[in-house]
Amino acid sequence: MKRNIEHFDTSNYKADNKFNLPVTKPILRNFKDEYPNQVISIFLETGAKVYYIRSDEKETKTAKGVKICVIQNSLNMTDYQKIVGGGGKIFRKMNSFRSTLHDIYTEMKNKVVLSYNDEKRFIIPNTVKTLPWGHRDIQEYRNGHRKTVAKLRYNVVSIVK
Repeated sequence: MKRNIEHFDTSNYKADNKFNLPVTKPILRNFKDEYPNQVISIFLETGAKVYYIRSDEKETKTAKGVKICVIQNSLNMTDYQKIVGGGGKIFRKMNSFRSTLHDIYTEMKNKVVLSYNDEKRFIIPNTVKTLPWGHRDIQEYRNGHRKTVAKLRYNVVSIVK
C-alpha cells in the first residue's frame, strides 16, 4: 500500500497510525480501507456479497438477500467456517410481509442463507475458471470430451483463416 499510495484514500486513518501510512485527501475512484487502524484476524467468504470478517474492534457478517435480524441473531462464525471448510447449505427461517391483490399477510420462508455452490456459474473441473450457465461448452465438460472438442474448434478456426 505504501508503494502505491496514489491509488488509496487514507483519509480515514489517524495521523499517527501504527502502519506509518501518510494520510491523503479523500479522492473519488481511489480504494478506501474499510478497517483503518485495525488488523483483520479472520476473513471467511462463501460467495459474492456473503462474508464474515473479524478485526481488532468489530465483527462484520453479511449475507445477500437475508434479513439483518437473521444475520445478527442466528448466524455465527462457525456457520461460515462450516460452509467454507466442507461445503453444504445452511437454512434459516425468515418472516416477511407480502401483498397479493391488496391483501397483506405474513409469510415464513425457510431460505438458504449460506451456500458454497455458485448457482450463477459453472465451475470447470480441475480449474479455477467458470462459465455462465447456458454456455455451449458446459455439456462437453460434463461428458469429459472437452479436450477433443477444443482441438476440433481450433482446427476449424485455423482452416477458416
